Amino acid sequence: IQAKSEFLSNMSHKIRTPLTVILGFSEFLAEEKLSGITKSEYISIIKRNGQFLLRLIDDLLDLSMLEAGKLEIKLDRTSVSDLVFDCLSMFIDQCRKKSLTLNLVLANKIPEYIFTDRMRLRKILIDILSNAVKFTDRGGVSLILDYSPSSAVSDSSNISFAVKDSGVVVPKEFRANLFMPFSQADVDDNMRRSGTGLSLDLSRRLARTMGGDLTYAENPTGVGSTFTIIVGTGSVEGVSFLAALKSDLSSEGQEASRTKIDLKGIKVLVVDDNLDHQIFLKTCLESHGAMVEIANDADSGFRMAMGAGCDLILMDIQMSG
Repeated sequence: IQAKSEFLSNMSHKIRTPLTVILGFSEFLAEEKLSGITKSEYISIIKRNGQFLLRLIDDLLDLSMLEAGKLEIKLDRTSVSDLVFDCLSMFIDQCRKKSLTLNLVLANKIPEYIFTDRMRLRKILIDILSNAVKFTDRGGVSLILDYSPSSAVSDSSNISFAVKDSGVVVPKEFRANLFMPFSQADVDDNMRRSGTGLSLDLSRRLARTMGGDLTYAENPTGVGSTFTIIVGTGSVEGVSFLAALKSDLSSEGQEASRTKIDLKGIKVLVVDDNLDHQIFLKTCLESHGAMVEIANDADSGFRMAMGAGCDLILMDIQMSG
């Protein structure tokens, strides 16, 4: 109970701090004398804190669904290569700024595709990679992929994603509580920095819900840690196995490979009772060439959908009234 109370107190601080930053820098942006460089810096700060809040809320929603036993796992055919490079690309610039290496290693041949909950596995990978980069000040971070076929001991084949870093080693006295919910308050300031106390517990519970696990080990050298995510692959019958994954991990390469969204000629109906959401969605969609109409409630949205003919409807499913 005490750990949970301390967690809730910490969570209140974690929510209020980025909100204060967002509101404060939003007011600064209203000043006319700001230079273009300063505005760009302020916008980056607002975006970074907004992304933190979004991740925090996602974690809280997942945690509440796990506690209620209502979390649904959706298994889809997932490209291992696409998943891995999608996750690694998010940390290229951070590693460059800290002069860290970011490596991908294949311990053996791995299946080109697996059947898993891509969204949940991606979330776990990003959380573990984020911690590794955050707590590593020199050296680097490696993502090591390994495949274990089914055997007499295990009926299913597994794939593991081991995140190995050269950063902080978890003190032995804290390891027993490493994956305990709400236990971050018991870890010293050096270990918690900007975490929420949710990441490791939630990641392990998600992995186990998917039939896998998340484990921790101190590196044999005594420097750094390795967190290993293990999930089932599903059936790999007829699936090709890869000895290497090729992609451009440079930020320039990732930028060039991004697919441009072209919505020219697409008619979109936005049904939302929140004016800010309406403006945001309309601006975003029109920037990609879409033609946008707005409905302020479900009734008018239904009439407009039946009368005007549209290619896509974006609707808030929790509108008041």
